[in-house]
Amino acid sequence: MNELRFMVPGMCCGHCANAISVALSELSGVASVDIDVTSAWVVVRGQGFKISAVQTEVNKTGHVAEL
Repeated sequence: MNELRFMVPGMCCGHCANAISVALSELSGVASVDIDVTSAWVVVRGQGFKISAVQTEVNKTGHVAEL
């Protein structure tokens, strides 16, 4: 299983975290998404997901993934 850790500056509430979690969970190859709103860290685990797709989905929520 692969793991990608990144920060999402400006993610400051449960609503933001939920939007990002839902968007990333729908990506092919993503098995789990863990988000810590306090530190703005996101951890994506799975097999075969594309980093560019992760960035695109985070951008669609109005945030930026800092890889």
